[in-house]
Amino acid sequence: MSNNNTTCDDKTVFVGVSTTAKDCVDELEDKTVFVVEHQAQASEDKTVFMGGQKDSGSVAAETDTVATLNNRFELKELLGAGGMGAVYRAVDQRKVEANDRDHSVAIKVLNSDFQKHPHAFISLQREARKSQQLAHPSIVTVYDFDRDGDTVFMTMEYMEGEPLDELLQREMGHGLGLEAGCRILRSISNALIYAHNNHIIHADFKPGNIFVTSDGGSKVFDFGIARAVSSQGVLKGTGVTTLFDAATLGALTPAYASYEMLLGLEPSTDDDLYALACVAYELFAGVHPFGKLPANEAKEKNLKPERIKCLSRRQWRALSKALSFERGKRTATVEEFAHQFFSTGNSWIIGAVTVAVLAVSGGVYQSVTSVDTEVLRSDIEADMSHKFEQKLAHDKLKGLLNAKELTLVWDKEIESQLKRYAKAFPDDTAFPLSVRSDLMTLYLDAVAQRLNKGELQQAEEYIARSESWGATILAQEAREQLTAKRRIELQRMEAKKQAAQYQLAMAEEKKLKDEALLQREQQEQERIRLQRISRERLASALLTVDKSLNCQGLDINGRLAEAVGKLAALSKKSYEQHRNSYASSLLKCIRSKELESADVSNKWLVQSRQLFPDSVELAQAKIDSCLHLNPGSGGRSNRLVCRDSFQQGGESPVMVVVADGGKRFAIGKYEVSNAEYNHFCRQAGCPRRPDNNRPVTGVSLVEIKRYLAWLTSESGFKYSLPSYEHWLVAAKGRSKPADPDRNCFLKYAGIEKGFELIPISTGKRNGYGLVNAVGNAQELVLRGGKLWAAGGSRKDPMSECLVTTRRAHTGVADEVTGFRVARAVN
Repeated sequence: MSNNNTTCDDKTVFVGVSTTAKDCVDELEDKTVFVVEHQAQASEDKTVFMGGQKDSGSVAAETDTVATLNNRFELKELLGAGGMGAVYRAVDQRKVEANDRDHSVAIKVLNSDFQKHPHAFISLQREARKSQQLAHPSIVTVYDFDRDGDTVFMTMEYMEGEPLDELLQREMGHGLGLEAGCRILRSISNALIYAHNNHIIHADFKPGNIFVTSDGGSKVFDFGIARAVSSQGVLKGTGVTTLFDAATLGALTPAYASYEMLLGLEPSTDDDLYALACVAYELFAGVHPFGKLPANEAKEKNLKPERIKCLSRRQWRALSKALSFERGKRTATVEEFAHQFFSTGNSWIIGAVTVAVLAVSGGVYQSVTSVDTEVLRSDIEADMSHKFEQKLAHDKLKGLLNAKELTLVWDKEIESQLKRYAKAFPDDTAFPLSVRSDLMTLYLDAVAQRLNKGELQQAEEYIARSESWGATILAQEAREQLTAKRRIELQRMEAKKQAAQYQLAMAEEKKLKDEALLQREQQEQERIRLQRISRERLASALLTVDKSLNCQGLDINGRLAEAVGKLAALSKKSYEQHRNSYASSLLKCIRSKELESADVSNKWLVQSRQLFPDSVELAQAKIDSCLHLNPGSGGRSNRLVCRDSFQQGGESPVMVVVADGGKRFAIGKYEVSNAEYNHFCRQAGCPRRPDNNRPVTGVSLVEIKRYLAWLTSESGFKYSLPSYEHWLVAAKGRSKPADPDRNCFLKYAGIEKGFELIPISTGKRNGYGLVNAVGNAQELVLRGGKLWAAGGSRKDPMSECLVTTRRAHTGVADEVTGFRVARAVN
């Protein structure tokens, strides 16, 4: 990353003392910001490790060596990264040795700044030890907290699914729905209740710390971690960013932090409750209750959350109370909130007072419980409104049933009303069943009427609708009646058909008798008629062949072969007269198809040679497999490539098509590999090389010319080394930036490259589709009759390993020089 430009990465942003870097904080959404005391130096590699020199236990970047922690955990892939560190999927070798099929674990490698703050490390380790004691199905299991040299890490259970914040991002604006939202809310509420009962506060509860598993479950993670790092201070911030300072070790997410946390007060369980209420609101509404403003700003602006329509009055009352800014007005505990939100009972005692008198050591204790009459009145009104709405729904459905329209629109309306009824009154299952029963009766009665009238198609439709409402057995009986009716109808139609056939047979018999009477008169004309038929058949056969030679929809092995065979059977002389012209017509079709598809044109050429084996014109024809490709198409897809077929079997190296000043040419997509060169050596008798996919090096210009001559002989196309001008156009790839991960010499911060050749297909393709044009093996090219090596090799430093790098070459074999093939495209 250049020091002249400041960018906000989409995963982790490291903010130092520079003003431009700190400006990134205001632009962040659901990211984690890591504030450090020095300017972090970022690398362009995929994995970046900050801090000082690591020992042998440090996590490695993407090299040929697999990173392993404590000789046990083998890191396989990076799952995510944030301010506190990075999370990897790892293989636990102890589980592998024990033949445990579930051997994957999640490893959180903490940021190197924990090494500089031993008090914070001790606090974090203490909280992680507490988290290990949390055994709950809705809490991610923490196995251990350990270190390998300077690398501090935690081992946790590995899960498949996605974080809740990503799920909410996809459903922004409308939420997850009542059923899914209640399922997730119940699960995460139980997790917090369990943790609070074990004296553990989360202190950074938010969607990003909730994981929705692939089987529909929900799990909360990072319990107590934020609580540990906030023990020495809290940083203020905005949005949904977790602010984390390695020096003071303070952490919170402003959009989900309670008003008291933002004031710097000691965290409490009802801080987790406020965050839970914000998450619950997003589950059902798809947006944050206060537009992701911190509680202090929302309170100052006197913001009120908008009522969520899908929630009942009881549920909304419970949620809105949990969203109160002030701790005294907020619900006391998560357990109390869950009870208020999920409870379905309305067992209230109006005006009742319970007095319990207990005699203890001569004293009397009285306990009096009374009901808030205002709350009671509100619940009674809600219950009455609920029953009134239910009666209206009853009347609506009964009215529809009484209409007995039996139309598809009527049917769909009843179905829609039943769905609304089930959603509004889920506890009442009897009434919907009675509606379904009445519908089945109506349809089955209509089936009987239609069967009596012979309206079989309408009867079948009514049977299908009765089945859709559950009338399985009675509908089956109706179908049997329908089948019997249709059987009678078929018998009637069969009798009618036989009568018609009889009349036809009688007419045919009369025709034969008439022909017998005329036969004597026609005998003289028969010879003339047969000659005319023969000529007509020959003309028809010739016309059929001509029609079959149409390039659009050409079917050589099918229609054309059949037409040519019939022509040869009718007249061998006529076939031989037209054979060469047919072959020429086929070749024209092949040439036209060559511009669209080399595979199809090759197939047509093979089929044409089989149909006309004596055609010299077809025998000498060859197909350019690269002609149909547009310049630059190889840069868009790995499938838009071409290869020439060999006479003795096999294919040329993979090529892409490039244009230079309006002139097209084909050039190797990859460097020529040892395996491709060995194909030539097996026939030419040259020494074989390791049969692998790495670029061939150590061959002289003389040997390369022999290989190119062999390619030319086998394919029929003139192969050569590319000119430097053509190579440079192709290697620049339409000015697409060079692959930053190219195989050039680099040894920095644990990253090592260029120590050996890599497979020819490893790396990113450029704008023309070339891979490893820069780095790996330098490539021989021709310029002005002289030999050059272009593109740099694996031994060249990264800063000197460029597309413009070139050096003169003697043609003598060496270990860093390879080549690509090229040929013209006509």
